[in-house]
Amino acid sequence: MLLLAKNSGTDTITLGTGFFVDTNVIATNYHVVKNASLISAKLILQKTTFQISEIIGIDKERDLALLRVEGTKIKALPLGNVGTLRIGDEIYVVGNPEGWEGTFSQGIISGFRVGSYIQITAPISHGSSGGPVLNKRGEVIGVAAGAINEGQNLNFAISSSDFAAFQRNVARENRDRASATDIPRPLRHETVLTATERIICKGDKYYERRFFASAAEQYMAAISIDANLAEAHYRLGNGYVERSRYSDAVAEYKIAIALGDVYEKLPGTQRAIHAYEKVFAFNLGNDIVNFILGEAYLKNGGYEKALKKYRILRALNSSYSNQLLRDIGKYGDPDGPDLSGIEEISDKQKCPR
Repeated sequence: MLLLAKNSGTDTITLGTGFFVDTNVIATNYHVVKNASLISAKLILQKTTFQISEIIGIDKERDLALLRVEGTKIKALPLGNVGTLRIGDEIYVVGNPEGWEGTFSQGIISGFRVGSYIQITAPISHGSSGGPVLNKRGEVIGVAAGAINEGQNLNFAISSSDFAAFQRNVARENRDRASATDIPRPLRHETVLTATERIICKGDKYYERRFFASAAEQYMAAISIDANLAEAHYRLGNGYVERSRYSDAVAEYKIAIALGDVYEKLPGTQRAIHAYEKVFAFNLGNDIVNFILGEAYLKNGGYEKALKKYRILRALNSSYSNQLLRDIGKYGDPDGPDLSGIEEISDKQKCPR
């Protein structure tokens, strides 16, 4: 598979390779998908393209990721036994170097390195990361990881034994999470949710139980299907705040604000304000920073502080000044913005209970 990872602006940021380990699960490198808002998978030398619906699991240390794709019936590649491998054994790498689809390279095993890496002579260029390394029987004995640019024929793969351990861990974690959340299936007479709404609702269930990392995975999966889901970006920002990833939170809030009126739902608790002030202390000239702080102050009863942020935004000639002024004008109005945060927005979503 040729993997195309795109950012929120739909620009391709990474080319990579993946292979099926189940009829609807693709394996690849984590670095291929780590900064992506939208991921598509294309069958090699065919026009058929699939959207990745979910990132099932990641391992940053091993640089591995598992992706779920719907609507496929592709046969999985079998895993081989690395214990039978020897230096000099012939191997093959399937990849898409620089976008050249379906490139098939031959080489040998030239070493076994610390960390269960297999050194090979077959080249691994940009675009081939995450592809399968095969033995003569067509079994996967490694996942192409990359090359050392300063050297010649210094190419490395993550062993299939390490990949198999990662796959087992992901399966176990997903079983545990499903058991912990116990999400009931909607009855026939209940509101029928779209695919992205179901994913967001699943994320909300994790969020309510304070499984913030799992919640973030669901929100990112929803965003990978539709990058214009303002509420998914907003929820993801909330999860980042809870995990003290304040810069990431700001980035998601900024996207949410650009896409819709969810800025009115930005959390305004004292805890959120403290988090914002801590991170924003080094970036007070940024208009999004001042806008979010102004909104948070206003929602916490800090009218004068919000007004100061409005003046700063005016001085910065920021378009956010009008939005903040509008909310300041509604201060004290019972029909003004609902400021209750994620709980209110989750109720609005009408997730199945």
